[in-house]
Amino acid sequence: MCPDAAELREESLAKQADFLNCTRPAQSRGGPHAGYVTGVLAYQRALERSERAERIGEIEKEVQANPDKVKPAWDLASAKLEEYVARNLSHVAWIFVLVVIVTWSVATNPVSHNVAVSLVYTGNRQLNGATCP
Repeated sequence: MCPDAAELREESLAKQADFLNCTRPAQSRGGPHAGYVTGVLAYQRALERSERAERIGEIEKEVQANPDKVKPAWDLASAKLEEYVARNLSHVAWIFVLVVIVTWSVATNPVSHNVAVSLVYTGNRQLNGATCP
């Protein structure tokens, strides 16, 4: 004998809540992974920034030691311009990473949530091999 529709619906909703952790529906499924990726990227950028700062410091010392020569001044200007461009590219890269993370979480969460809900709900309609209306 098949249970009535209200019992099926109640049981289905309870299983959905357990299966999908629906107490927090806006929870990002890829949040921890995105955090790891951004952490690694931030560490790499910090290392690059410190290397460029050391290089600029060395060139500044050379400019102070040889104020009448043009090459050290040219190298210093070139290194500072390189630092400026690298900083701007870093900002662009962070904006890109942020856009990818937001786009991915917005695009995948509703789809995966709806697929999982439909699988759980359709799985409840067949009890012990008998198809219920």
